[in-house]
Amino acid sequence: PAGGGGGGARADGVCRYEVVWDAAEVAELSLGVLPVVADGEGGAAFVASLQLPCRCVMVDWAGAAAAAATHGALAIAGGGADLDGAEALLWRCLSLLVDVGGAAPSGAEAHFSRGGAAAAEARATGGPVQVFALLADTPRYAPLRGLLRVARKELPRLSIRSVALQ
Repeated sequence: PAGGGGGGARADGVCRYEVVWDAAEVAELSLGVLPVVADGEGGAAFVASLQLPCRCVMVDWAGAAAAAATHGALAIAGGGADLDGAEALLWRCLSLLVDVGGAAPSGAEAHFSRGGAAAAEARATGGPVQVFALLADTPRYAPLRGLLRVARKELPRLSIRSVALQ
């Protein structure tokens, strides 16, 4: 396009972009224990199918922030495809990320933040809490991936990695 327009701009105003996933070598992360919260009933089976190279401990959503503070890491695992309940999952994850990140509650964060002791514990550990989102590559988790991109910027106390599993 004239004037050096953006990547996929065309004269008819439609923009098209191609997403290319490239395999990359990454260093293996060494974790002793990885607390995992799961989306849905088959969460433990889904996590087991991933064959992660660490000891995974399933925790409930209420105890996830405390487990993250204790172990310095947390995984959110989801293998579902059903769109029912996706909104509730998003709000649950927002609350959990705010708790684990130890963000100073204000405005909306104060409304959704629970477990102040866990947040204080996370702040006391010194380093960032490692958060892994191990999610199936389905539309159910698209809003959660967007939330995670925002949380990377808004909650610097977290080191967030999102992995799309096929």
